[in-house]
Amino acid sequence: MKRYKECSLYCIENQDLQSLLDLVMQTSESKGYNIERFTSFSENDSLAVYLHEFGLPYSRLIICADAEKQTLPIVNIVPMPESKVSHIGHSEYNKLLDSFRKKVYDVIKEQYGNRISETTEEYTIEDIIPLSYKALNNWLSAYPLSGHPYDEERWDRFIVTLHKNNEYLPIQDFENYIKEKYGWDDEDIDKFSSKLESELKLLEYYDRNGHL
Repeated sequence: MKRYKECSLYCIENQDLQSLLDLVMQTSESKGYNIERFTSFSENDSLAVYLHEFGLPYSRLIICADAEKQTLPIVNIVPMPESKVSHIGHSEYNKLLDSFRKKVYDVIKEQYGNRISETTEEYTIEDIIPLSYKALNNWLSAYPLSGHPYDEERWDRFIVTLHKNNEYLPIQDFENYIKEKYGWDDEDIDKFSSKLESELKLLEYYDRNGHL
């Protein structure tokens, strides 16, 4: 499966977020980027970097300071009206992110030692729910659409396992995984994604109110 990559630049010891944001601005300007800075009353300032990359849509990359984690994550890349596109797919988004990271974040890392965290474009469902993947696989590897009590029991075991492990499985990832690997039709996928969402909410409600 493919996803939009995430990337963050971390403060080093004794460095505050504002100083790091200043450094990102200076480095971006030195690479020829046009930038805008938006200041709030908190530490959560944001930075817009305008990207002109050959063969890719003219876009605006958004960095928002995260005071709690002391990081500068790239939170979004959106196409500008001049690009005449309304949506950026995974491949173009990730190419734009990679280009900026190499020119700015990587330079700061090499010069000052700041750490960078980044997710990959390719990922598996096991990456998301490593503790509960086996239960999901056990359900899907049998006859999940049969309605047989044993298959319903495997489904229930997966839901409870996911809840007990406190792992979060986005509905979109659940749907994409089943569609890509098992080729289910949309009606069956919608049925089980609705069950996943509602049954997890019920378990969460029970945790909060089970004493009633």
